[in-house]
Amino acid sequence: TLGRVMKKLATDNEIGSNVTKEGNAKIVQTRYNDNLQLNRMLIKATKRIGALKEGKSYTLDIDATFLGSQCRGGESPLDFHGKNGFAPMVCLIGDLPVYISLRAGDAGARFMLPEALETCLNLLEESKIKVGRVISDAAGYSKAVTEMLESRGIKFVMRFPVSGGMPSFKQSLKDAAWRETEIRTAENNWKCEIADIPYEMYYPNYIRQSSVQMRVVAIRFPTNKTIIKTTSLEDRIFRNRMKNEMCKLKDRKLLKQPPKNYTEIHWKEIDGYTYKFFVTNDFKKSSEEIVYEYNKRGDAERKFSYMKQEFGWRLPPFMWMNENNVFLIIASLANNIFVGIRNMFKKIIPQINLRGRLKDFQFVF
Repeated sequence: TLGRVMKKLATDNEIGSNVTKEGNAKIVQTRYNDNLQLNRMLIKATKRIGALKEGKSYTLDIDATFLGSQCRGGESPLDFHGKNGFAPMVCLIGDLPVYISLRAGDAGARFMLPEALETCLNLLEESKIKVGRVISDAAGYSKAVTEMLESRGIKFVMRFPVSGGMPSFKQSLKDAAWRETEIRTAENNWKCEIADIPYEMYYPNYIRQSSVQMRVVAIRFPTNKTIIKTTSLEDRIFRNRMKNEMCKLKDRKLLKQPPKNYTEIHWKEIDGYTYKFFVTNDFKKSSEEIVYEYNKRGDAERKFSYMKQEFGWRLPPFMWMNENNVFLIIASLANNIFVGIRNMFKKIIPQINLRGRLKDFQFVF
């Protein structure tokens, strides 16, 4: 019965253009489904339960994930080596999915991202929910997105995609005023150098592309070759001796083995240093605050895992994409109502953990 009701709420799919990432890039037609009425209902119901409130400025994360499925409506994505499924573009405010646009599995990370972000902001504005900041990975860095956010007075923080054809920017890295700092994450303490570089978006022929004033925050570490060149002989001897001692202890299993860390793939090696870049139109926050703010994007990845495990996202139940988008939105509605009830009950039952999962909440009762 629930299945029949959800199918009745489905809307027609639309078709948009998508650029592939093959060696010979080409434009292909990709299906997507927004279902504006259900997304509008999702925001209104989340506000009604008290999880979103007027008069408060929120930070919005936008990111895409992949849902594997063998149903007939899932197409084989180019980046997943023949696995069938869907690639939803999701907007999140903290633990709350507030907008879902479902795409076919062959959709790229940038596919229809500006349109999805602008539609989500319009729906939030309808419900008088204010968004003050937007965080995105490099897929969100484009002229359309940056100018749209700037016109709305919204600050953004994105990963900055550095390519091989940026000689002037690479020269700016050499001329930047680097200073030492320490960035603390959940797993590492990065003792690194940090700097700010003013930046404007240009075409390849150096014609100014965007009117948005931006700054690039960069952190860097010296590579092993640079360390060898810049350290003294005594320091190198000391490093090698300590490394040998650690290897001996590890071989004797006297050291606690740490868990396997997440492999970071977004570091860029340039002229003897390993860099990571962030671009923003916020000139008030410090460089370290920008880095910390972007690092919180990991919460969005964890939320995807949570929705897949606790609310059934990993098992799209229907044959077709537009029907599965209804299921994703309804599952998000269940999550948002749960978050609102959990926050409400916390005022009376202190044993409830606001960061706990659904099974933790059930255990209390």
